[in-house]
Amino acid sequence: MANRTDNATLDILIVDDHEIMREGLERVLQDADTGWRTRTAGSGQEALRVLGREPIQLAIVDLGLPDMAGLDLIKRIRAEHPRWPCWC
Repeated sequence: MANRTDNATLDILIVDDHEIMREGLERVLQDADTGWRTRTAGSGQEALRVLGREPIQLAIVDLGLPDMAGLDLIKRIRAEHPRWPCWC
């Protein structure tokens, strides 16, 4: 069984317009005691601002955001951050 020291640090961005979903997923990840760092955003534009200033390796994106479709956000992330080693 892997312990916390075996896990690489991972910076995760959770993008969902529902606060309860963001907080719930963030809590699940924190309770797993992985040492991963989470950031959250409630819209596509907010996610892009976070990505502009934070190192993120993984984005969990809701497909139905109020200001842009989640797939469009993923395409934009990939276009604007081509060196970003992300899994979206």
